[in-house]
Amino acid sequence: MPLPRSIATSRASTTIDSLLEPEDRWNPGLGLRDSLEARGIAASEDRSGPVHQALADAFGQVNVPVPSAAAPALPVVAPLADTIEIDAGLSSARGGPGGGGGGGGGGGGTSTYTTSVSAYNIRIDFSGTWSVDLQQAFLDSADRLASIIVEDVQDAAIRIKGRVAVVDDISISASLGAIDGVGGILGQAGPTAIRSSGSLDPYLPATATMRFDAADAQSLLAQGSWDEVILHEMFHCVGFGTIWSQLGLVSGSSYVGPAALAAYNAMLPEGTIASGVPLETTGGTGTAGAHWSEAIFGNELMTGYLDSDASAATPDDNALSAMSLAALADLGYGLAADLGSLADPYVLT
Repeated sequence: MPLPRSIATSRASTTIDSLLEPEDRWNPGLGLRDSLEARGIAASEDRSGPVHQALADAFGQVNVPVPSAAAPALPVVAPLADTIEIDAGLSSARGGPGGGGGGGGGGGGTSTYTTSVSAYNIRIDFSGTWSVDLQQAFLDSADRLASIIVEDVQDAAIRIKGRVAVVDDISISASLGAIDGVGGILGQAGPTAIRSSGSLDPYLPATATMRFDAADAQSLLAQGSWDEVILHEMFHCVGFGTIWSQLGLVSGSSYVGPAALAAYNAMLPEGTIASGVPLETTGGTGTAGAHWSEAIFGNELMTGYLDSDASAATPDDNALSAMSLAALADLGYGLAADLGSLADPYVLT
């Protein structure tokens, strides 16, 4: 099936994540704002404290009991991770002229979805007009990701308009609307707040955004690329390629995280041991250094290019390999024990 013009039909032409101007792309190397946007809650603070009251206000719990001097101590509020808002542009996908067609559909989907397949919870808040088919790719991708990441991470405190809200474990805002019409910019995605370095799960994203142009969405869906684009971008939302620099997982043009490197070495001929996984060096900011090398890994999903070269050995056009799953362990996530069964068939050629 041919790919839409808005996504590459050749490995050397168009990227999934960015052919946008550099200032508009997500750059994992950009700095973070100096001020913390939310404060952690100390484990010693009781339910009568001001932070608990702020949480109560945020969630509408107005009847907060205040213990008397003779009453037994109430359970303490669980500590929350501080978060830092990321001061960076979003990863953007730009297509060429032509193609496309149709809007976001006639609605009928849900406004909020939270995974329940594991202890790792992904919440998606939808805005805009979504067809059920377009929205289903988000639900499927979130469920698949939550079946790979199965362990809970520390809840995060986010300050929103003066209120403290709790995120368990990541909250993604998904919007569908007008950006620039058919072709051009397909969408934008990336983390918007990450846990602080002092949290139990340093740098893991707490919030993220995924925004797509309604004029392009139906075309991607019709040509079978929509679900692959959504899963690819959701991987970036949880940290693939976007928090590597903070965790020291990149050396030059190689990825050096031990779990993904071991998976890569398992693909190589016997006796060949690599010191790093080759990363993309083309495509500019937002693509180079944040994806596997297209020249080496071809139709693996987490290269920077969308492919249509499935083979008998690798039947998926864009396969999610065990190496990409292992990279999530390098970020600090607790993964399912049976990763092999959760990856797509993929053979390095």
